[in-house]
Amino acid sequence: LKDKFSHKTAIMIAAGPSLNDCLDDLKKVRDQAVFIAVGQSLKPLLNAGIEPDFVVAIDSDPITYQQFLEADCPHTYLIAGDNIFTPIIDKFPGRTFFFSNALQELAFWLDDFNALRGRLEAGGTVAVTAIDLAVYMGCESVIFCGLDLAFQEDGTTHATGSQWQNQRIKKGTIRVDGNYSKDVPTTKQMAVYISIMNIFLEQLVKAKSTKFYNANTGGAKLESTELITPSQIIEKLKENTDKCNLDSLYITGEIPPADLCVEKMETTISELEVIEESAEELLKLSVKLAGKSSRKTLARMAKLDKIILKQEAAIQLLNCAVMSTCMHLISGNVDDSDDQQQLLYHQLKGGANWLIWLLSSTRDKYISINTEV
Repeated sequence: LKDKFSHKTAIMIAAGPSLNDCLDDLKKVRDQAVFIAVGQSLKPLLNAGIEPDFVVAIDSDPITYQQFLEADCPHTYLIAGDNIFTPIIDKFPGRTFFFSNALQELAFWLDDFNALRGRLEAGGTVAVTAIDLAVYMGCESVIFCGLDLAFQEDGTTHATGSQWQNQRIKKGTIRVDGNYSKDVPTTKQMAVYISIMNIFLEQLVKAKSTKFYNANTGGAKLESTELITPSQIIEKLKENTDKCNLDSLYITGEIPPADLCVEKMETTISELEVIEESAEELLKLSVKLAGKSSRKTLARMAKLDKIILKQEAAIQLLNCAVMSTCMHLISGNVDDSDDQQQLLYHQLKGGANWLIWLLSSTRDKYISINTEV
């Protein structure tokens, strides 16, 4: 998708309450722009008879699956992040573009066999990723709809038809600068999202020539954007309205050779098995050594540590699995050095075991899919 939509306008649709006021105008320009929805706005759009080109999902929380249940959108392509709740992918068979947005170690591992997908920004709200997608695809201008990051005065948080359409928040709110009023209600968390969005947009404006418009009837004020009304959307569209053939882009997309992918997975599995076996022995030796001093045992442990570090492909992925434990140890929450050792080796063993299962399952499914093709 890189630069495949240059000289075009993208409309990024979030699910704030003001989306209700944009739907009629969006229907008028459906075929004149690239429509990028976030998960929450998918159903409000479909209910209005508008099927977007893309819908972006990055959250691993199972509750996000509700945004896609009974959503009939056979021509919409899913843009999925590393840690998406995987059943969502099944709703878009043969219509999913993946991107990296979270784990750097996973990105390094994928890059080693030319399987690294494009990277998109993620921060606070999925709208950041959706906007970055438009820029990544080369769109010269991006119009925001429903990007309120604030509530209506009666506490309404989301557009009609969205997952949280009946939610009302009145307690615990704060006030932030508004688009058409001095201030509007939001939460402290949303205020952080506004700050993230403003920094993100400022950086994009400095680095790119992209123009951003905020089509809104309420909502929080956003920097680096031109505020317009929904009826002005049509005035901001680029003249080049020819649409790309998404099916063709998907079919012709570059993917690494299947045999190379399988080889990489099998090599990593073999290395993980070495790590699992070594970590298990290290755990036993650490328990045996607790409070004692044995030159022979220490020498054996040092040798096993070196064996683990030589498994370079596996270490890249395993770092993700043990990262939280390492942070826990560094924080000083575990005082005893023997306990620290045992916790680390236990996590190494468990992490390796889990990754072996994950990669083995992935390899078998990958082989099955390619055999059928």
